[in-house]
Amino acid sequence: MTERENLPVVIAAQAVAVLTGKRSSLVGRGLVAIQNSKNPALTKDTCAISAEEQYRAGLMYDCGVGASQDYELALKWYRLAAEQGHAGAQYNLGAMYQFGEGVPQNYEEALKWYRLAAEQEDAYAQINLGAMYCNGEGAFQDYQEAVKWFRKAADQGNADGQHNLGAMYDNGTGVPQKKAEAIKWNQLAAAQGHVEAQNLLKLRDEETQAFTKKLIDFYLKK
Repeated sequence: MTERENLPVVIAAQAVAVLTGKRSSLVGRGLVAIQNSKNPALTKDTCAISAEEQYRAGLMYDCGVGASQDYELALKWYRLAAEQGHAGAQYNLGAMYQFGEGVPQNYEEALKWYRLAAEQEDAYAQINLGAMYCNGEGAFQDYQEAVKWFRKAADQGNADGQHNLGAMYDNGTGVPQKKAEAIKWNQLAAAQGHVEAQNLLKLRDEETQAFTKKLIDFYLKK
């Protein structure tokens, strides 16, 4: 696990996390793909291998699996694959620029690579792109653009995207404030086991119960 995984960024007044740096392409499909096997990319000429092999080589150096961890080499392999249009490589290259791993931190470059992956429907790239717009990193702060990318991830069924979109509706950030929409999206995320969404719904339920009790007590005293 690196610092880019599960890094919370707080938006608006409420402590609602917009997740950025969650590297599904590393901890999910990518890492599984390289476990228990040697990567041919490590021994081949870079021009003679596929983007997927280049991506896997980047993962090996990034994670230190099958090779010593080396962010600069990881960056090299990711770039080769990313330039061929590999969405996972574009995503991880964006993360390395965002967090300054193997390269000086550069939000503009991070935004560029996240966008390329997001346009290929990579849900976590969409989330990170939205978070960067939300925080004004690499671009002017633009809540509506953030909502756009969170919605794209949410519409794919991504729980983090659903929770983030719910947070925007809850706060009225980039969209008109709609508590019902906030609850709807958080319920979808909570149904997938999203802890923050579950906690938020629990808090809302407790607030509703407390308000109802106060209302009853008020009328009983009249």
